[in-house]
Amino acid sequence: MMDWERKWIEATEIITGQDSLITVQVCDPEVHGTNLVTKYVAYTVKTEPYMYSVNRRYSDFLWLRDQLVQNYPGMVIPALPPKKAMTGVHRDVEGDFIRARMNALNLFM
Repeated sequence: MMDWERKWIEATEIITGQDSLITVQVCDPEVHGTNLVTKYVAYTVKTEPYMYSVNRRYSDFLWLRDQLVQNYPGMVIPALPPKKAMTGVHRDVEGDFIRARMNALNLFM
């Protein structure tokens, strides 16, 4: 069996298995840092039914996507929302951009 075939079967078993009823929610964005250089947003990622809760930065989602692309070639992996607001648009760290990115991260998960 070729490597991609084994990974395809593994992914199919994960998706269709009994544990596939896990839900993941990205919520509660929290701004950390005091200036533009050190400021970042951490999101709470919760799972049901296991009740795990961890804080994750955007870079963690980027790492996850890179791992999925690398380990499951040929599978369609959703894109991530942009890291920063478009150039020329005021970045409202506590506002609309953060909420929109959180919603897009939920779609990714």
